Amino acid sequence: MVGSEYKYIISIHIELRHSYPVDILGDLPIKWRWFTETISEDHTPLSIPVLTYYETYCYDGVKSVDDRVKQVIDGFVDYLDTFRDPQATKSILMLMYD
Repeated sequence: MVGSEYKYIISIHIELRHSYPVDILGDLPIKWRWFTETISEDHTPLSIPVLTYYETYCYDGVKSVDDRVKQVIDGFVDYLDTFRDPQATKSILMLMYD
């Protein structure tokens, strides 16, 4: 607790089924990153692409943590709808990985 604020870690991980070319989504919004999960808990080699978001959120009594998570997710959905053609992206991915 800092003063009257509470700090929370917001961590969103989206595991993808296939290796997508990073450039298909262009420049990700701030705090969103790509990484590849390479080792499982039982040390089995993996190659799972993961889209992640990480933030330290200070709750001040105005916006709940759940509201902030919803805002982050809605912002990413808006990013996909605004900056990319969803149908074209889906078509490319289907052609590449079908």
